[in-house]
Amino acid sequence: MLTAKEVAELQGKKTLLGGLKDVSYKEFESLKITAEKYESTCLERDMAIEKAKAAEKKIAEVKKEAEKQVEEALNEKPSFKLVQENSQLKSENSSLRSRLERITEWLSELVKLLPERFREFVRDIIHDREPFEQEQDHDQGMSL
Repeated sequence: MLTAKEVAELQGKKTLLGGLKDVSYKEFESLKITAEKYESTCLERDMAIEKAKAAEKKIAEVKKEAEKQVEEALNEKPSFKLVQENSQLKSENSSLRSRLERITEWLSELVKLLPERFREFVRDIIHDREPFEQEQDHDQGMSL
């Protein structure tokens, strides 16, 4: 097989009868092999291009299908497991609210049983206020 440089360096001339002059048989055979190799390389290239185009088309189809599936999944109703868990949490939340209301009522009744001086103290604690603030304010008012 010849290189492109070797093919360019060939100095063959056509004879009157259509033959080649100044080109050896070996050079002619090498040129023939080079031409055949060039042809097969071009065919391989064209087939590779076709395969690449087909692969690109397939990738586009797969991508479109995946996007469609993602869109469907996002628009889908919540799964049964999520619905069940949500229901369980709502029930638990309701139960805790109910218990909190009972405890608040119980504390209110308990406060009624305490002497007056301790009622304010306990109410401040229940309402998350500092129980001694009032006492200090009261003492400051008296000292003025």
